[in-house]
This record gives sequence, C-alpha cells and structure tokens, in this order.
Amino acid sequence: MDFYKEVKQIFTNYEQKFGLKLIEIDDHEVAFIGNDYALGIGWSLDGIDLHYFQLINSTLCKFSLDVLLDSKLTQRERAGIVLSKTIYEKIINELIICERGIGNHFQEMLKGNHLSCLSDKEFVTVTEKNIIEHELLSNK
Repeated sequence: MDFYKEVKQIFTNYEQKFGLKLIEIDDHEVAFIGNDYALGIGWSLDGIDLHYFQLINSTLCKFSLDVLLDSKLTQRERAGIVLSKTIYEKIINELIICERGIGNHFQEMLKGNHLSCLSDKEFVTVTEKNIIEHELLSNK
C-alpha cells in the first residue's frame, strides 16, 4: 500500500483548487502545505491521525486535531460512523468526525484559513521538522 498515493487520490482536486501542495513525510504520513501552516495526515494500526503544523516564532509547532476533536465531540455526534476497513474509509470517517466536532475548520484549513482553537503542542519528529519546516519557510 502506498499511503501517499491513496491520499493523493482521495484529495485529487484540493491541491489545485486551494493552492496546496501535498508532500510525503514518510511511508505513513503526508502533509498538505499551505502558505504558513500544514495539515498532516498520518496512518498507523490505531487509525488515522490529523495534525496541524504552524511556524510560531520560527519554530515548527505541531497540534493534534484528535485531542481537539475528542474534547468537543459528544457520543451522539459520533453516531453513524461505520467501522472502516480501507484507508479511504478511515480518512473519510475522520473528516466526518472533524466536520461534526469543529464545524468546517478542516475545510477552512484546506482552503487556506487558520485554525484558531489550538490545544497543547505535540512532539515534532526530526523528519517532520526537516520536511515541513523547509516547505513552510520556502513559501515565505
């Protein structure tokens, strides 16, 4: 399975439509690069993880959208999410949960808008720092 190709296929029009650049971080993580933020999508045996990256005072910061969503979603809002078996289904489920939990923030981020309700920062890997930070700095 090629995670990058799967995500590229799912979001076929987003790159051109919203001026984003999809990059591969590693075999299990990709990121959409905006003007001054990045939206990471990672895959593991636990499922799909969504992260928001932003340069704050020239330092790359990473925020978990999952933590943000878990704090905002009720059990009722989670209703109707079917168990997913494919990468496509997992990403679509995360997007549905995201839309229910934080309004249209995911769509706004894909369109180039900032996420204002940030939670605690997470650890940025060396690979993420090298690739995402480079991409964000080259956009300035």
